[in-house]
Amino acid sequence: LAAGLLGLCATAQTEEPASDVGAQISGHGQAAYALGNYEGALFFFEQACHADGASSCFKAGEMYETGLGTPQILDAALYYYDVGCGLGDAASCKASRPYYQQAIIDCAETDAQACVLLGSARANGLPVTGSDPEQAFLDFDRACDLGYGPGCSGLGQLYAQGLGIEQSNA
Repeated sequence: LAAGLLGLCATAQTEEPASDVGAQISGHGQAAYALGNYEGALFFFEQACHADGASSCFKAGEMYETGLGTPQILDAALYYYDVGCGLGDAASCKASRPYYQQAIIDCAETDAQACVLLGSARANGLPVTGSDPEQAFLDFDRACDLGYGPGCSGLGQLYAQGLGIEQSNA
């Protein structure tokens, strides 16, 4: 069944603009959801999100956040909220905001993973945090000082790109 659904999505993507494909796939997700087929709905919402269906990103994030049709995976929820927010979906932006607000608190309390989450969001200019390379540098620096490798890696990327700090390839 999944292979057939993937084929349907791939065929639709080659024939129509992404926004139309996203709307069609989202419709399949809504139908599956209405029938109580939450796993199927999640599959379609994820596919629609990746076809630029912003509201489907919110729906996928919400399903991951609540554990409907999937185990509860908050990192996945945040991922889909961030994608939807980047596509201009206000509900996705609103849903992701508490995660970042908590990350600010957690980073200040020496949670290196929270610092990397913030640094990545600020370096990439996610709508919920805006673009702030200087603050991204401080977030990654804090995570690196706490001994968290991805924080050091983030610092290296900022140095290489000259974001928030003078460019250096040393």
